Amino acid sequence: MNRVIHVRVGLIAATCLGTALLAGCVSHPPEDLSRCVPDFADKEGWQGGDAAYSISLPGGTAPERRTLWLFGDSFIQTSNAGANSDRRNSALVHNSIAISRCVDGTFTIDYAWNDSNDGTPQAFFRPSAENEFWWPLDGFLHHGKLFIAMLRVTAAPPDGPLRLPFRLLGTSLIEVDNPTHSPAQWHWKAQPLSSGSKAIPGAATHLAGNNVLLFSYRNDPSGGRSRFLSRLPLSALRTFTQELEPAIQTLNQQGHWENGFNPDRARVLMPDRSTEMSVSFHPEFDPAHQWIAVYGAPIQVNNDGGGPARPSGQIYLRSAPGPEGPWSPRFPLARIPERTRPTDPDLACYAAKEHPGFEADHRLIISYVCNLFAVVEKDPLATLKKLQREMSIYRPRVLEVPVPEHLLTSKEPPPR
Repeated sequence: MNRVIHVRVGLIAATCLGTALLAGCVSHPPEDLSRCVPDFADKEGWQGGDAAYSISLPGGTAPERRTLWLFGDSFIQTSNAGANSDRRNSALVHNSIAISRCVDGTFTIDYAWNDSNDGTPQAFFRPSAENEFWWPLDGFLHHGKLFIAMLRVTAAPPDGPLRLPFRLLGTSLIEVDNPTHSPAQWHWKAQPLSSGSKAIPGAATHLAGNNVLLFSYRNDPSGGRSRFLSRLPLSALRTFTQELEPAIQTLNQQGHWENGFNPDRARVLMPDRSTEMSVSFHPEFDPAHQWIAVYGAPIQVNNDGGGPARPSGQIYLRSAPGPEGPWSPRFPLARIPERTRPTDPDLACYAAKEHPGFEADHRLIISYVCNLFAVVEKDPLATLKKLQREMSIYRPRVLEVPVPEHLLTSKEPPPR
């Protein structure tokens, strides 16, 4: 049996900076948590990760607020030699998690991952299939159970402008039936959610009536990642004993829901290039802008759906009166500091998400991650070795951003 390691980190959130991305739609915190800003320090073995999705959890005692954090590839220290000075004595596991708590403005966090019998760090969630691993997408709670969408991934020769050494196989959905317990005691199982790499459901999720909305993207031939909307009836989760893809419905080009996961027939909501995102509902905003999407990507284009590719230095926001849209043109929400004057040509930033559970006083809490990518004709192994030395990156960072004025009125966003 594998055992789960828990790492205790106590932090007082005094700044806006943190470690690596994602957030579904959660309610806003009470006022006594307004100073609780996420921070993800490298301590006790955890040395960075990306993705950083957040899901509000039940079970905390007032005024405590518990949040689950989902990380993708994560560095876990395997030796005390050079601790906190670099990652050369760390293992790279494909996902890790954390439970954070906010009490009286103080942010604390417990990290967790699996550890094999010989002490080698392993991912917290691991599929049974050989030569396959999981990266987390968004998740949600339903009837006391936790559900998390997972990207199914396998290693592959480096490809594309960022020389990414993997390919996607589809998605799975994990069910945790006791999320109020310690992660070491979690009981979980998984079912296939989609197959193939043509389209990915679950980049962001939101409960709506009798369905869970699955904000999805498709891999367009042009290199874009057009966003569309699908949904899964919650009734499909009752037994959780069979493939879920046949139950998915898609919002088609005519604006109607049709049976099947049909990316070719889907209405494009956002013609963007990013994959990770957050979508949240803000009832306090103007009705025309109560749904907001936040995202960024390593490679961005100069306008919606076209233009030459360039490294991303921008976090974007779109708003809509409802999840089906129409979604506004993308609005430049924040500039990523590391991209203002990049010192490394391999530096790219991504995984931007909003975390509504930590927001107050008309300020948005946004996380992002910067990483090093092996561009064409560069050795991915050399880039990884450089990342092991660069401790200032590959950790979620957090920005506090004022709510754009147009979200509070019926005005259209100003031209930018």
